[in-house]
Amino acid sequence: MKLSEYRGLCWNSITGKPSNYPAATHNHDSRYYTMGQIKARPQLKVWDNRGAERQPDYYPEFNLSTFFNEKVAGVSSWHSGITVRGWNDLYQSWQLFSGSATSASKHLYFRYGVNSWSSPHKIYHSGDKPTKADVGLGNVDNYSQAHYDGRYLGKMATAARAGRLATARKIALGGDVTGSANFDGSGNISISVQVKDGSHTHPMGNISGLSQALEARAAKNHTHDRSEVGIPAVIPLWQGAAGPGTTIILPNPHFVPDFSVFIFMFFSQRTGRFFSAPFFFPSYWENTEVVLAAEGDDAAAIKYLGVGSKRFQVLCDSVFLLKHLSGVKL
Repeated sequence: MKLSEYRGLCWNSITGKPSNYPAATHNHDSRYYTMGQIKARPQLKVWDNRGAERQPDYYPEFNLSTFFNEKVAGVSSWHSGITVRGWNDLYQSWQLFSGSATSASKHLYFRYGVNSWSSPHKIYHSGDKPTKADVGLGNVDNYSQAHYDGRYLGKMATAARAGRLATARKIALGGDVTGSANFDGSGNISISVQVKDGSHTHPMGNISGLSQALEARAAKNHTHDRSEVGIPAVIPLWQGAAGPGTTIILPNPHFVPDFSVFIFMFFSQRTGRFFSAPFFFPSYWENTEVVLAAEGDDAAAIKYLGVGSKRFQVLCDSVFLLKHLSGVKL
């Protein structure tokens, strides 16, 4: 029969089996625990270290055990606890322990080490809270609320000597004015102020009575022509309502070279507003187009057609009309 044919066999399909299986001859000597010994054996090794302090290498490697009545350097009385031994002498071990003397102790300690134990460190809990000395505040006095006014100020208290500054401070003004005074907090101060000469200006309208005083001193009952006061002569050249494409012909005897500036006034039929703009001659030459007014996407322009023709052509959107043209002699 092939091995593959044995697949799927069960115990009941095997024939010729013995009806019982008697045990072979054997014994249980001291190498084995009895059932009673197994039940009586503790689960953790308890080391009775009474009167001695054991270092980490005393305990079995890679092991968890307990110790009882051990002397611990740095703490008084007897202590018991648990030891977690490292893998070997190169690994750290640690202990957690508390008192085991005839009197109750609420203190719990922890220490660690590789070849020797560290100093014990106290573990604080709700039943054993640290004191001021334990956290480095042993030199801080205890004061209740009743001592605040005697040694410390409460939030709403006022110091007995808070009425003035120990050292007076000088308050000085700067910028266009000068002045200073010393302030120590004992009372209000006043500062005399002087304005620096030539440091600032004032509009004439802001000086009370100045315009009336100047008017009273001004000479009256006489006139000045434009040349005396430097005002250029403005001469009307054309007036009407010229739309897009209209050509403006200057009337005789005026011709372009006589004028330095032309003033064009446009009217917006959409908003009812007037726009005026200058055209400088001879900055622009023959057939030059210049935009003089704009409103939104609409614009108004003038095209100069040349000196000999004495003409301007209106180039604008339908919302604009040229209403007036003047010449300025400078």
